[in-house]
Formats: sequence, structure tokens, C-alpha cells
Amino acid sequence: MSSFIRRAAAAGLLIFSVGLGASVPASASPAPVAHAPTSPPTAAQAGAGWLGRQFTGSSVSSNGTPNPGSTAQAVLAFAASGVGGRKAQSAINWLKKHFESYVRPGGVDDAGALSTVILAAQATGVDPTAFGGKKAADNLVKRLKDSQRRTGSDAGLFGSSDPSFDGAFRQGLALMALANAGLKNSVSVSSGLTWLENQQCSDGGWESYRSDTTTACAAPDPNTFSGPDTNSTALAVEGLVAAGGTFNGSPQSFFEASQNSDGGFGFIGDASQSPDPDSTGLVIQALVALGDQNNPVFTQAGGATPFTALASFQLGCSAAKAQRGAYVFPGVAGPNLLATLQAVPGAAAVAFPLTAQTLQPGLPKLKCPAH
Repeated sequence: MSSFIRRAAAAGLLIFSVGLGASVPASASPAPVAHAPTSPPTAAQAGAGWLGRQFTGSSVSSNGTPNPGSTAQAVLAFAASGVGGRKAQSAINWLKKHFESYVRPGGVDDAGALSTVILAAQATGVDPTAFGGKKAADNLVKRLKDSQRRTGSDAGLFGSSDPSFDGAFRQGLALMALANAGLKNSVSVSSGLTWLENQQCSDGGWESYRSDTTTACAAPDPNTFSGPDTNSTALAVEGLVAAGGTFNGSPQSFFEASQNSDGGFGFIGDASQSPDPDSTGLVIQALVALGDQNNPVFTQAGGATPFTALASFQLGCSAAKAQRGAYVFPGVAGPNLLATLQAVPGAAAVAFPLTAQTLQPGLPKLKCPAH
């Protein structure tokens, strides 16, 4: 696993609209956003269709075991692409009964996991303050707020676990979830914004975590896997935009300097690093949040863009039928579940968070010529 998102997934994090959702109270019932039928399916819809066919019943499994994190991410992919409505509803109902092991590993609430489930609930019109019941443990929004550090050098950071590998990433998720729950003007969001804003590097990007913000960030270096990275930066940008934060430097400039000549993005914020679909998809979502997804500065020689780079990782009609629509990860044979979960929202050109979506019920397949 060579991207941060893959390391974050192993720690129980992860996420991920059509556009930036407006903030609404968690207990409100916003008007669903409808998706018009399309034929043939878009790249995002084909990817979501493949994801839906990987379910075992109402959940996605890892090594034969139901995986709540991947299931929540799949719900977000369905919501982003506008398809898979039946599968999304079934998955949310399953998550209501099986979220606890995911959001509280080792007996401590995990801010990134809580945020992911909250975002999935919001995208399907389900109240995250009473997720599966009315017990205190079912109020995921309160649990996320309660996880915030109140004192010390990291006051404002959500989650008590070591932030070394996921600080900016989980903070972005938490700010999106709380802003979308109608808490944009709360003390929790305000202090959370301050923490994340102070973590920004002078080049416009974010490292996963800076224990000492008075020390300058190292330059991005793929050889040592150090310096600001695209994944942390993308989630920080989405969180700040959703919650009304400000930037101390230009994230656009950071993304420009990070873009590969084929239009895509690797994990470390350096143009020399080979792109991967996870990082490229996340950066696209951040560019959508910034309104820069069609900015010509991100079009490389020959017309290469983040979208064309992302498309190069998707399996099409030349692949076996069961693989079509999935995304591959460089160096890993065959369809890749995590790469597809991360790529679909980017392919849909959306930013999180999402308000309630009305989805087409089915799981589209690529329309290929008969052989």
C-alpha cells in the first residue's frame, strides 16, 4: 500500500457528492437531490456498478469478513455517482447495526471512522444523531464532537489517537461531517478550523501532521516519503471549504506543483511521482471544492487532465465482464476495491459533504460491443 489513503484505511479511516452540500441540521429532512437516468453510464456510474456487485448481501467484505468501513465508503460512492439506490439503502440499514466495531476500535472513538459513517448517513438522508436507535451511542455527531481535544498543543484536533499519519486527513473529514450537520458556527468547528489552518505548510499543502508548526515543512520528497502530500491536502481543503475556513497559502499552487505530466497525482506532492487513482480522485474532489476542476492550469501538454489520468486506471470493454468499471492500482493485478472506492467520487466530479441524494435504483454496467 503505497498511498496514504491505503495506510489510513488500515487504521479504520476513509471516506467520501453532486457538489458541495449545503449545511443542514442533522435532524432535518432536506429535499433529496435527484439524479436523472443516463445511458450509457458515466465512468463514475460504471465504477459504482462494479462496487455494488462486490457486495455479499448488504455489506462489502474483506478476506471474507464484513467490512463496515468499505461499506460506508461504497454508500458514498453510490451517492456521488447517483446510482445503486437499492444497494445503498440496504448498506445503510446494515451499518446501523454494525457500525460500533468500526467507529470504536480498541474501546476509543475514532474521529475519522465516525465522520465517514456520518457523511454516508447524510448522503442517504438518514439522521446521524439517532443512527440505528435513540441511545446515547447512536448520536454519532455528539460522539464526534466529544472526541475533540480541548487543551494542549493540539487543542481543536478531533480524535485522541496519535495523529502522526492521519491528523489533517481526519480533521478534514470531521469538519465536513459537522458542517453538514448544521454546526458550521459552533465552537467545535471554529476550534477545529483553527487547528487545521495552522497545520498548513508555506507551499499551500499539508503534511499528515505537524507536531511543531513553528518549524517549516520539509520539501516534498518521494524518495524519503516526506513533506506535504496530496491526500492530506485534498481532505484538508474539502474540510476547510465545507466549514468556511481560510487558507494561509494557495492550495491551488501546491496542486499545480504536484501534478504529473499525464495529468494525474501521486501521494507525495511532487510532480515526479507516478500517479495513482486514489490520490488523483481525491485531488479532483478538492479541485471541485475550490471550483478549479476545469481550470486550464491543470491541463498538461497534449490535453491531459486529472480526469483523463483517472480514466486511464479504469477497466473497460477489453477486460473480462466481471471486471469492467473497476479501477486498478499500479503494481497490483486486477480490479482494486480501495482504488475504486476512492476513484468513483472523483470521476463523478463532486466534493464532499453531500446532502440527501435520490439515487437510481440499479447498478449500471458498461455497454460494450458484442464479440
